Amino acid sequence: LKISLRSGATIHYLILILILIIARIFPTFSVSLTTTHLCATQTASPLLLILKSAGYQLMKVVYY
Repeated sequence: LKISLRSGATIHYLILILILIIARIFPTFSVSLTTTHLCATQTASPLLLILKSAGYQLMKVVYY
């Protein structure tokens, strides 16, 4: 079973959006959730690494 980069990135992006939505409701919970998610995708492709840093920038915008 091979998942294309595009669909993989889309899923990752949706998860990041979900985390950002949760961040509005449960700030402390979302931080640990983000950490868990980023650790889980640590061995992912360079494209996901880019999305990860983009998600991190979004988190900084949300919190500061």
